[in-house]
Amino acid sequence: MKLRGSLVLCLLAMTSWAAHGGHVGSYTDGVSLRAVADSNNLFMADMYNILKGSHAGNFLFSPFALSTQLGMLKQGAGGNTSDEIQKTSLFAYDDPTIFKGYYGLLKLYKLTPATKDTNNQILMSEDFSPNFVFQKVIETYFDGKFKKVTNLTEATVEDIVEKIKDHKYKGLLSAVFLDNRLAFNLASTFRSKWENQFNVNTTFEGTFYKKGLTKSPAQMMNVEAELEIADFPHLDAKAISIPLDESQLNLIILLPNALNGIDQLEKQLKEYSFHLISDRLLKADLLNVSFTMPKFSLKSSLDLYEPLEDMGMRTLFYPEKANLTGIPLLRSTAEKGYIPLHVTEFLHSAQLDFNEAGIFGDNTAVPDTSIESLELEDDSPKGKAARNLVKFTADHPFIGYVHDWITDTVLYVFRKVE
Repeated sequence: MKLRGSLVLCLLAMTSWAAHGGHVGSYTDGVSLRAVADSNNLFMADMYNILKGSHAGNFLFSPFALSTQLGMLKQGAGGNTSDEIQKTSLFAYDDPTIFKGYYGLLKLYKLTPATKDTNNQILMSEDFSPNFVFQKVIETYFDGKFKKVTNLTEATVEDIVEKIKDHKYKGLLSAVFLDNRLAFNLASTFRSKWENQFNVNTTFEGTFYKKGLTKSPAQMMNVEAELEIADFPHLDAKAISIPLDESQLNLIILLPNALNGIDQLEKQLKEYSFHLISDRLLKADLLNVSFTMPKFSLKSSLDLYEPLEDMGMRTLFYPEKANLTGIPLLRSTAEKGYIPLHVTEFLHSAQLDFNEAGIFGDNTAVPDTSIESLELEDDSPKGKAARNLVKFTADHPFIGYVHDWITDTVLYVFRKVE
């Protein structure tokens, strides 16, 4: 990772050149990218803190997907609803800055192989017409594609909701329904190999200590590579950065020193910034590390109505309170039976598989070629001593996040406790 700093300007330049025929100078800038990334990461910490209180086990979510959808909703919101979205999403800047930030990030991830299959669709019922300004903003800055559909009915919405809750969709799907008139669907499938792939022949049957110190058999993967490690004494934890085979992506694992230290770590994190963790790792020296982690899959389906309400969104979900008058073309409420536009469902389903080859959101199997290029190491005590290996073993509950170190944006965050 130390040699990659020069890629920052290169990738951001590619982002600016890639869209609108290369005329993008006024659409994005480094300040806007950083502003949205900072808001995203603060929002992630708040959402994580809410979810850990209501979920005893594992969970997974994409803060970037959620903050993108809230950013879109804000463009059509007014009054208290707009203020609540601003406060909850921690957007500390004006709308033009938000526009430019999301524009740059979404274009950058379209250029990144791991996240290139990201689609942002706005589905509309046949009798719904969006406000022209709202549509133009979403299409231009949020890469949104508007589409009229014939089957956006109460029955089909209920069917989609049940499928999301039952993990019927692969990868990531974040869906926001506004009555049966509008649906914001952000879908993505994450695929990336490790920069240093694990050897399938060295995966072994080991033990993972679940929360409460219950032992559980687990397939444990091991790799020896040069990696960054940082100690955080005030958190009683340590962190490691595992680079992915994309120039700007890595997996960061934050591991409590004590086998049963996850609760204390999560309490301490309320007062600590995820940004400082990634920043310390970025500046850390490369060490020869023997890294061991479980081979596992995570699936999480979240109904975000209560978490978002707990975070301060008091009007968004109620027709008599929500102010989303900037989304529809017609704003009149005089029509008999008219129900003001409001959010009826805010659902989030995500899946990631961690195996010897990499991280995948679509059940990708370990390719047979994953060990072909590996050279045999000297595994004798003499050979290991010569390499002066530092051990990092993630065999008890930890926090992990897939991180873009160029923009300091967290794409996925998860909690692994069982």
